[in-house]
Amino acid sequence: MNHLVFSFPLSVFCFPKKAKIVQKITYIFKSQKLYGYMQGENLFLFDENNNEILANEKWDEMFDILPEGIDLQIMLNSYNIQNSKKELFIYLKNPIGDYYFSQSRKHRDAILLSDKIKKSDEILQILDCDIKIGNLRLYPNSEISAKHNEIQQLSISGYQHKLQVGVFNNEIQESYSNFILKPISPNLPLLALNEHLHTKFMSEFGFETPFSGIIYDEKMHDFHYIIKRFDINDNGSKNSQISLNALMRSSDKYEGTMEQISKFLSQRLGKNESVKFVKYIYANALLYNSDLHKKNISFIVKDGSLKLSPAYDVINLYPLKGYSNNQTHLKIAGKNNKILAGDFDGVARNFGLNVEENRENLREIFQIYKEKYPVYLAQLTQKFDKSLTEALKRKLTQSYEMNLKNAKVGD
Repeated sequence: MNHLVFSFPLSVFCFPKKAKIVQKITYIFKSQKLYGYMQGENLFLFDENNNEILANEKWDEMFDILPEGIDLQIMLNSYNIQNSKKELFIYLKNPIGDYYFSQSRKHRDAILLSDKIKKSDEILQILDCDIKIGNLRLYPNSEISAKHNEIQQLSISGYQHKLQVGVFNNEIQESYSNFILKPISPNLPLLALNEHLHTKFMSEFGFETPFSGIIYDEKMHDFHYIIKRFDINDNGSKNSQISLNALMRSSDKYEGTMEQISKFLSQRLGKNESVKFVKYIYANALLYNSDLHKKNISFIVKDGSLKLSPAYDVINLYPLKGYSNNQTHLKIAGKNNKILAGDFDGVARNFGLNVEENRENLREIFQIYKEKYPVYLAQLTQKFDKSLTEALKRKLTQSYEMNLKNAKVGD
């Protein structure tokens, strides 16, 4: 059989051109000004002369503002993000600090400010507000979709599930506003009451604290927690906020010791802020806030200087089952427990502070704790049914008595 062979020039055939992959650009705004952009795996920032600089070493700083835990999983699932968390930034709305992300070079961020909540003179702020949010949003699973508006675009950093809310006509509603709601944690009874009590107590030491309150849920026999965002001013403008973790460009919020951290901060904080920082760490240790990791310590940038932010996420972990009952996770003088004023001598030296003056400052902190903490604990059974709060009060009292015992032995 004869085979016919046809010969054609290659130009006769049309071969499809290889498609060029165009990587989307996510523009980054900071303080309402164009700050840089993300493209693919790269992060570019603009310098003072508007020149773009490759800044991939700052990715950890950017990752710091992303949600964690269930909120992160919901967002990744909602937008089918499988390869890289870097794809998530474009979906953040009203994140912590003054960041804004857009695919446009124009800044269009707008915040709907909540009604003002009248602050009472009571130690515990028990709010009589209705929560107009469905249970699927309060207690979501990872399959709920932000893309399809089954829940808001979860944009607040931290492991615990939280929602951006506002208070309007005495109703707590989902809104990209200036309050954060932490719904009841079914596996951690009275967590909201614990956090509210101890965050409020930080003001007794002289630290600034945001407005916060608790809302009792009669069906759950527990409390929701609401707190005002200190990164949003009353006029809707946003403050530049950075966590210690982001400042150190760390990928592990639990890594480090107070001696290492104080050496790092010694070149970045003035004397007054250094004194305040040491007091803050000791105060948290007295309150058994062993979840004081580097993401739970933040600074506000004011006039080019770092100022310790108001206190937040202050929880006494001693009563929580399954959690560490140490005083601190970030070791101080090699210790997690039995923390005394003298254990901060090395930290004080790193900051260039007078050791004796620092000890005296911390003794004053301890005296405030010794005198006033029992007053706060008494609120737990004065304001609520003892059957609800007696066990929590008992465990917190144990932590208090341990501090008194350790201080006596240390003397």
